[in-house]
Amino acid sequence: MTIYQPEKHQKFVNSMQDDSLSSGRKTRVSAQKIQFLYRVVKELNLPCEDLLSSMVKRLDITPNYQPTVKLSDVVRIYEELSECGVPALALEIGKRISCGDYGLYGCTLLCKRQLIDALRFAVKYQTLVTRTTSLVLTQEDDDTVFFGCEDILFQPELIDFNLELQMSINFRLFRDILGDPDFAPRRVFYAFPKPKHHKLLEEDAKCEVLYQQSKTGVELSMADVQRAPSKTNPLAVPLLLKVCNEQILDFMNQSETVEKVYSWVSQNIHNDLKIEKVAEELCVSERTLRRKLSENGTSFSEICLTIKKGFAKKYLRDTKLSYDDISESLGFKDTSNFRHAFKSWTGQTPMEYRNDWELHTV
Repeated sequence: MTIYQPEKHQKFVNSMQDDSLSSGRKTRVSAQKIQFLYRVVKELNLPCEDLLSSMVKRLDITPNYQPTVKLSDVVRIYEELSECGVPALALEIGKRISCGDYGLYGCTLLCKRQLIDALRFAVKYQTLVTRTTSLVLTQEDDDTVFFGCEDILFQPELIDFNLELQMSINFRLFRDILGDPDFAPRRVFYAFPKPKHHKLLEEDAKCEVLYQQSKTGVELSMADVQRAPSKTNPLAVPLLLKVCNEQILDFMNQSETVEKVYSWVSQNIHNDLKIEKVAEELCVSERTLRRKLSENGTSFSEICLTIKKGFAKKYLRDTKLSYDDISESLGFKDTSNFRHAFKSWTGQTPMEYRNDWELHTV
């Protein structure tokens, strides 16, 4: 029997950031990526076209006329895409994006004076787009800049797909901004293990690619980030930023409480999950916590279920842990309870789900 190792579980947990977006049903985010995905799904003839079509038809509009979508719908689309069984699908989707798909945000990226200015803008204003990762920009030393992304969806089974898609998008935007289709960073880092389609990732990166790293992102030289965008127009930037500042207010209503509850549950998924414990951790009453979660369209039990389902799928897909070990790691009293719960979540037994995944990813 494979022994459950808490440190392996922790690797999954560490991929979930404390500043994550809440995924309460009422939370709405920019629909920019949904519209782009709808176009790409039609081009690739993928099975979730109808689902995306229905979402596009019921987009809400903000006071500044920005289309929005429920964050839970974004997660649902990612689940559908990640389970299509198409190798390197995230990479292929990202290859089809351009600054033009980002509207005002993309236009501002193109107008910046240098690539480093565009990256700073991307980090500061990422709420204007469908944010599924947190962008990171740091200067490592006098000649090295790191631009990376951290998963913030709190869906363990989607971490690899989400990061790969964001990295593919980042590559496309680098090359679009600079007008250089052959642009390559110094090195690329992925937090996930080397996938079966790793050669495709390496061909796209055009440089050294490292897997199972502590971070996901690219290493750039100072010469790289000081390059001017091919369509730079610094005079237009102040006006563009004024409009960006007006629009960003539409998306600044994420619930810090929900984010903290997701973080706590993810860190304690293998322990006894009780709302009074997290309430004590957050220094609020249990009643207040329940009310705050309800105001954001979710509940403590729903958050626990979401996290457990996500970890269960990820363990079944990405590890050889036995069903007994997975059951124990997720806090189930016995394996039969885990099997029953998993089938109620997915319509499949754990064995059927694992076998289907292995069959479609050969």
